[in-house]
Amino acid sequence: MKRVCKRKVMLDALTVCFEVTNRYHYDHISELEYGETYDLLEFQLVRVEGRYYNNVYTIMYMDEDNMIEFGQLKFNVGKVHANNLHDNGNPKAWISINNQCLYTKDQYHLGFIADKLGLEPHNITAMDLCLDTSFNVSKSLRQLIKNKSIDTILNGTKVKDRDEDRPEI
Repeated sequence: MKRVCKRKVMLDALTVCFEVTNRYHYDHISELEYGETYDLLEFQLVRVEGRYYNNVYTIMYMDEDNMIEFGQLKFNVGKVHANNLHDNGNPKAWISINNQCLYTKDQYHLGFIADKLGLEPHNITAMDLCLDTSFNVSKSLRQLIKNKSIDTILNGTKVKDRDEDRPEI
């Protein structure tokens, strides 16, 4: 008998690329120093250091008595100026939602936050899905990889050596 998982597939990570259509807030937050806060009443942006982006801001808001860290607003990718603009010349910005917010209704604040910042959605940059199961999925995957009647694509690459050890499983 085959095991079937009837649990929902969930979002585990989400990053959305936006087009800056109203530069008012964009221009103001661009001038913030590290650690400074930009208050928009319903939420705040705190400038933090980023690895790949020159401008990174933690998005925070109050939910009753708790300060919630919603995610990060990022723009100005490294030193590559061409990657920072859409074809029409408008700047790009990305919002990544924290994992904890994806498991609650907090994720629905994304539209409000983007709207308030003058951002229009352009595309989904990254989306990780997850499925929690009560059984070992790795064993089934290994069996499928060894099955020569199936063309297996693992992490975007066709599996050629079916007997190779796969630490990612």
